[in-house]
Amino acid sequence: MDNRETIALQTWWMSCLRRIRQNITDEEEKRQQKAARRAESLLADYESRDQILDAYGFGAITEKKKDKLLDLWEKREAETEPDSLYRAKINLLDELYQVANDIVTGRR
Repeated sequence: MDNRETIALQTWWMSCLRRIRQNITDEEEKRQQKAARRAESLLADYESRDQILDAYGFGAITEKKKDKLLDLWEKREAETEPDSLYRAKINLLDELYQVANDIVTGRR
């Protein structure tokens, strides 16, 4: 394989990696949006953590539901971080992209 074929192949590889990375990013964004919608629907009846605790205190919800609602409330308040599998996928793709880039630019 000559140099031009190698560069064409590596450029193709880099574009594939960019598309895969974008697909993974889009999937993670959809996952987070779905989780946020689910949390909002479960938390719709509660305006504060105190209301959740009051509902539990009055016996309107079980301890298990109280714990789940409080967890959802805390997650809603905190900025949602991507999960570790997403980060691992992105890191691997970034490394592969860098290898392809190094080959195309002649650094390898």
